[in-house]
Amino acid sequence: MENLVETSTDLEQPARSREDDGYALVGAVHRLLASDRSASRHDLLLAAACHALASGDKSATEVRALVANIWPNSSSTMEDIEKSLQLGKELRLVATTEALDSTQLWTLTADGLLDIQQHTEWVTNLRERAIDALIDKAAEGLQIQLDRATAYIWMDRIVRSLTSGIQASQTAYLGQVSAVLNGTIMPGHIDRHLVLQELAVDESDEIGGFLHATALAAIDPLDPFGNELVSHITTGCVLHSYIAGRDKARIMKEVGAPQQERAIIDTPVLLMLIGPDRVSGPAFTALQQAVGGNWDVIVAEHSLQELTELLESSLPDLLEKFQQAAARGMKSAWYSSLVDEQLASLCFEAVESGKYKNFPQIIEASRGLLGKLQSLGVTVRHHHNENHPGLVERCRTSLERTLADLHRSRRTQGIERDAETMAMALRKRARTTRSGWPGAWVITSDRVMAPAYADISRDKVPLTLTLAQWTTLVTMTAEPPSVKALAQAAAGQLVEEAMWLIPARFPSDKAFALARQLSPEHGGLTRTFA
Repeated sequence: MENLVETSTDLEQPARSREDDGYALVGAVHRLLASDRSASRHDLLLAAACHALASGDKSATEVRALVANIWPNSSSTMEDIEKSLQLGKELRLVATTEALDSTQLWTLTADGLLDIQQHTEWVTNLRERAIDALIDKAAEGLQIQLDRATAYIWMDRIVRSLTSGIQASQTAYLGQVSAVLNGTIMPGHIDRHLVLQELAVDESDEIGGFLHATALAAIDPLDPFGNELVSHITTGCVLHSYIAGRDKARIMKEVGAPQQERAIIDTPVLLMLIGPDRVSGPAFTALQQAVGGNWDVIVAEHSLQELTELLESSLPDLLEKFQQAAARGMKSAWYSSLVDEQLASLCFEAVESGKYKNFPQIIEASRGLLGKLQSLGVTVRHHHNENHPGLVERCRTSLERTLADLHRSRRTQGIERDAETMAMALRKRARTTRSGWPGAWVITSDRVMAPAYADISRDKVPLTLTLAQWTTLVTMTAEPPSVKALAQAAAGQLVEEAMWLIPARFPSDKAFALARQLSPEHGGLTRTFA
């Protein structure tokens, strides 16, 4: 067995942590809008990550949890977060450091702190301009000199009502926005009734009537009052929709979501599931995500048996070689030689990291894998190829021929098990005739199955995917959240978490560019799924 490890980078999220600054999202949007570079998902994630780091150094896992709070339903993987942090490192906004226990942490650089400070100041100025405008309106409409403390309370209520009305209308999430004066944007529709309902004032009361009229002025594009606020709330909705994958909606409409598409998990991936935590955690999460995404995830009983037999036959010899190398003082050199021997490297790291005390515990873990897989919703069953001996024989012959062409060898029992796995996938593909999907894949790092399959099939779609490739496919083709779900997930969040600091980073032209990708009415997507 070779190339057994193919890392995926999704991890569980730690407990939620809240931002203290209620206007955090506005400033983050400001930075993204002010950037000269075109906005991408990694830009959006980096903006949120920087604000997550503003309260102190954090691990990538902790950053991911905070980003999930800022962008609900975004389903950002650890790989997404790490790529975004690397982007921030290239831009000299963030850097790595170590905790006392040697855990890698991310921290803001001096440039990153200055960047946060600048956008926080920008948000403060935005808010103060809105407060000044409200005080002027009160002096004109109520003939009173409104103190700033009261003005802040009134403005926060107005902002909350505007946010509710813009989110509930959902048009911004669909990319339906229009330009108004001074480079600001407006959603295609605002739920006027909900704005006033959320305002919760007595219109017959003098002050209630004033707040009622002020909120209506804010959603009137011809009235300059509140245009900046509405533009930033709208931008936040556009960004949220984009990062949550709504730009995939048209693709998924054309291709269709995977409906019980079968993924047969091969032995190399099973080995990853009992490997060190850095490998097993993402692998388990990938399975969980696929099952939740309506994939039919299957593990053949013969693959589980092969894993245990492989460990039972390999680990005693591996332990002996390690003891011999250690006795000769060659531990470091011997460890370095494991780079290309994936089974040995995984098992050694799993013991060194403390996950297991010794190699026999790894074998016990393989025997306990059945229950863990079933608890995730993975089907573990027999291959059911008994009625198709000819197909199994074709697969076996092709595997042997491919191995000979590659000048490689494999045990007879291993070839027979691989042939059974191939036949499982071929039978399902043969039954799948009314879908844009092939019907089944084998998830493995094995390099022989794919060419062996191509040798006996005219199918242009490869039979195998590595775990990383499959995880990407599952993520790309996951049904994007509905605009209603996004609006509900974000209800109150845009103000409470990072509503101000993130949209403040993206200028209106970039918001328009993202809107065109979200909305078919603006040109939609021209990409096709391949």
